[in-house]
Amino acid sequence: MKIPHIKLSSILLVLAVILTIGIWFFVRQRTNTFSDYATATHSLGQLTGLAGVTLLALTFLLTTRLKFVENLFEGLDKVYHSH
Repeated sequence: MKIPHIKLSSILLVLAVILTIGIWFFVRQRTNTFSDYATATHSLGQLTGLAGVTLLALTFLLTTRLKFVENLFEGLDKVYHSH
């Protein structure tokens, strides 16, 4: 079985989503975000929306063809593959 090579660029993309969700939890720490069905589904909707907007923003960043992004992903072809 081949073990996939995890690159720093992939870790940074996942970390951006986790950080965004972590900030959401930090801001909403005093509210009951999962106390009943209605607030739980509302909170899950907000979390998936935040993750989607974060990934969309990262997609825009990846398509700008910035040199440091190319260097981070080790080539423009790998940037577009991650895109």
